[in-house]
Amino acid sequence: SNFVTFAISLLCLICVWMLGFSFFSGWLLNRISSLPLSTTLIGSAPGGVSEMAVFAMSQGYDVATITFIQVFRLVFVLLVTPFIARQWSAKHPQTETTPSIPLANKTAAAPKANVPMLIFFACLGGWLGVQLKIPAGDMLGSMMGTALVGLSTGKEIPFPAWVRSWAQIGIGMSIAQRLGPESLTQLRPLL
Repeated sequence: SNFVTFAISLLCLICVWMLGFSFFSGWLLNRISSLPLSTTLIGSAPGGVSEMAVFAMSQGYDVATITFIQVFRLVFVLLVTPFIARQWSAKHPQTETTPSIPLANKTAAAPKANVPMLIFFACLGGWLGVQLKIPAGDMLGSMMGTALVGLSTGKEIPFPAWVRSWAQIGIGMSIAQRLGPESLTQLRPLL
């Protein structure tokens, strides 16, 4: 149907634009600095700060610099987006309100007793990812293992918030441990 064709075309256009802009940004940053291309490309990638840091750690890249670029990218977007939205809204005022679309029903939550099963499959997936030598295989494998549990049960398993907090603390410590005088020297041209 026309809608499906339009949706696929739009999705492809967004992906090409996003990846193209990321590659261009990484290439440009490489040209105006003394940073290696691998560092600038991963720093410009449209991923989360933690995810790109874990990927950089798994590949032995400059984690501190990549994290700095990712944080700067995130802060820049958060500062610029409201300004652009205000400018757009001022030039394109809405005269009629659009009806709200009801959100889809959330998947029913599974009992907390399933958390050990979730942890087991997350660890199994992480171990398999490492054994298969997938870049950042421990993170990607555990994500796949967790996703498979959710898909197979059809239920959302609530995960303790303290686990996420401790994981973020561990990632933060790993990033900070790699920050040294040489990282600041590389970053000086960007500041």
